[in-house]
Formats: sequence, C-alpha cells, structure tokens
Amino acid sequence: MIESAVNLRVEFAGLTFKNPFLLASGSPTLTGEMIARAFEHGWAGAVTKTLKPPSLRRNWLSREPQPMVAPFKYKGRNIGMQNIATSGGHMEMADWQAQIPPIKAQYPEHIVIGSIAATKDEGDWKWLTEGMLEAGVDAIELDVSCSHSSAQLVKGRLVGEVTELAGKVTRWVREVCDRPVIVKLPAFVPDFRSMVEVCAEAGAAGVSGINTLPCLIGVNLETFEPLLSVQGRGVYGGLSGPVIKPVALRAVSLMAKAGVLPVSGIGGILSWEDAAEFILLGATTVQLCTAVMWHGYGIIEELIGGLSQYVEEKGLWSVSELVGCSNVLIEPSIANLQARSGIFAHIIPERCRKCGLCVVACRDGGFQAIFRDEKETAVVDPGRCDGCGLCFVVCPADAIEWRQGGTTEG
Repeated sequence: MIESAVNLRVEFAGLTFKNPFLLASGSPTLTGEMIARAFEHGWAGAVTKTLKPPSLRRNWLSREPQPMVAPFKYKGRNIGMQNIATSGGHMEMADWQAQIPPIKAQYPEHIVIGSIAATKDEGDWKWLTEGMLEAGVDAIELDVSCSHSSAQLVKGRLVGEVTELAGKVTRWVREVCDRPVIVKLPAFVPDFRSMVEVCAEAGAAGVSGINTLPCLIGVNLETFEPLLSVQGRGVYGGLSGPVIKPVALRAVSLMAKAGVLPVSGIGGILSWEDAAEFILLGATTVQLCTAVMWHGYGIIEELIGGLSQYVEEKGLWSVSELVGCSNVLIEPSIANLQARSGIFAHIIPERCRKCGLCVVACRDGGFQAIFRDEKETAVVDPGRCDGCGLCFVVCPADAIEWRQGGTTEG
C-alpha cells in the first residue's frame, strides 16, 4: 500500500474517506470476503453488489444467463463491455448481515455502502434499507438507474429518470434510515439540476452516477448471432468501460453544477488521469467497477500513486482542492462561448509523418484547406481553414497546433 505526503482524505455525504477511490456496486463487491481483500489493497470504500427484494430474486440460479458479459472491441482493443446480469448475485440479506460486521471490525476506517434496488413498492425499499442498516453499513445507495433491469422500469422509464419518483423513493428510505442516503442516477436525466434538488429536499446526502448505458454491442457476421450470445439468442444489456466515460463526465458535471449535493463519479474510469478528470469536474469521490473486473484490486496502487503525484506537481496539498476546478469553465450552451476569429491549424513539418490523413479528412469532411507540398508534407492554407479541429482528430503524430496572427496559440 502506497503512503503519500499528499492529503487524499475527502468528505462525501457526511462520511470521511481515506482516499477518493471506491469500488462501485458490481462483481468486485459480490461478497464480504471480496470487499475485505479490496480494503487490504487500499480501497477507501465499497458499495455492495445491489441487493433486491425476494420478489425480484426468485429462482435466480435457474434464470441467470451464461455468459453474462462480453467485450466491446475496436480494432482488437477492449473499449467496453456488455453486461446482462440482473440477479444481484447469490447473497441474501442474512448473508450481508453476517459478513459486514467482521469487515467493519477489521477495517473501521473504511466505508461500506449498501446498494439496494426495488421498483415502486414502498415496503420493499424500506425492508431493504432496514436490513442493510442492521448489517452495519455506513450509508445506503439507492440504485434507481440500472439500464438493463426491466424490473426497475416504471411505465417504461427508470425511477432515476423521473424526478418525482426518485424523490418519493428517497423519502421512503429516509423515513427509516438514520445514515446517509446516496441516490445513484442514470446518464440521461432530463434536468439534472431539478433531479438533484428534489433528491436533496427528500433527504439525500449525496448523488452518484452514472450507471451502465443501454446497449447492444454487435452481431457476429458469420453466424448472425449477437456478440453476447446465450445459446444463439441475445438481449439488450448495460454498457460499461472506457467507452462510456465522456457520457459520465457530462452527467457528473451537471450534477455538480446543481450545487446542492456532493457527487460520486462513476463510469469508464481506468486510470488516475480518468479519476482526476472526474474530480476536476466536481466529483468528490470516484467509483470503479469494470476496471477492477479487468485488472484486479491491485490497480489501486497506481491510482493512489498517480493522483498523489499529480496533486503535488500542481503545488497543492490536498486532493479536495481539485474538486470542481474545471467545472467552472464549462458553459451551459455554445452561445456562451466567445468566437475566435482568425484561428487556423498549422502543421509542424518535423513531426508530420506524411500519412495524408489530415489531407483526406479536410478534403472530404472539412474545408479543403490542407494540401501536400513538394516533399509530401501536409500544409494548411490559412485563408481556407475554418478552425474546425477535424485535422487534430485524425492526426496520429500530434503534429498540429493552433495559430493566430502568426503565433502559436497552444
């Protein structure tokens, strides 16, 4: 476990975490033994695999599909994963009540958050809450956002997408809960500000997000079967992994801009750099699941080490000083951005690989402003360049910079 001179402690939802890194609800938190091993590695907290009421868990062993996950690849590299598991695992309420107390006794400074999910039945939400409180969790997270659980849909919409429903569930839980309540929101909430405000009014101490995104990762072109095939058949599932990070960053930014509840960021985090981006956009803590499924609990050392060094290099003492620093730079609409007249792309000759990708992109998707000189090096005509940035997107050599008035803009 890495020791750092930088203060990584953060306060979230009234709780103190030794560092901002938590395990999100999922396979890495299936059992108490797994959570204990994660804590030994250095994770500050864990959100248990979501527990559902018996009415939603009946006969799960006979109905859970195999396989449950499949990779989403681009040019041979995993960029995401489809998941169709819905049961919440084999743990029952009694199992958590037996396994959480020893964890809290062995790791008193670590935070265990109980994740629960039901539909619109008040009794189910309260039963789950009371049971997890008896188990000794430090807080409750309300999963109102699982993208591939039809049981969580109310009139075709997730509870976490409907402001009044999310508020109602939060109030039900708060009536029987004396510990912090965190509402886990989906990616596509119509109005994040209103949603966060309603959750706060209902008694929530924090919000988290996002959950997986609804998906179908593809089909096998030879067999015509879906890529996640269960005896030749498929179903829509939940997408996780680095491919969903931009969607998650947007959601976290909007949650934080509401300004009424702290945010725990989730979605596509693989590295300390990813985590730092979430923190800069307003997240106080971050949660990881897919990264741990792919690489194990041991990644926490790189996460802590990298983030600590980054904070130190920025001349700061505490990671908390980073929270929201970039979010103040995000405007609500394009109309708020200041136009920059005269900006144009410039290709640095010594870096240019002469691949021609920028020439083709600008010719067929831009403003026909890039051509090749007698040495086959790409050159920009400033008079035709519209400053769209497409050449930056396709250049594999980082050979393009912005210029204005003949000087480098950065």
